[in-house]
Amino acid sequence: MDAGAVRNVVEDLFHIPEGIADDQALERYGVDSIGLVRLVTALQRELGRRIPVDELQPDRFRSIASITQLAARLEARLPDERLDR
Repeated sequence: MDAGAVRNVVEDLFHIPEGIADDQALERYGVDSIGLVRLVTALQRELGRRIPVDELQPDRFRSIASITQLAARLEARLPDERLDR
């Protein structure tokens, strides 16, 4: 998954007008565990794909702490299952 697509969703969802650095911690921009759920929901809508529920486990939050890490993890783990099927 492209980091730019993830960045756009994060900026829109959390109203970040000045832009977000791909390597900065999402926590810096107000993304906490509830924000992560909101982000995953928005990404599912944007991508039209399901994101496995195990990606929402609190122990995984550190592994998706930045745009770059989140995009890489989604690229590696995102199933081909489309929501519109």
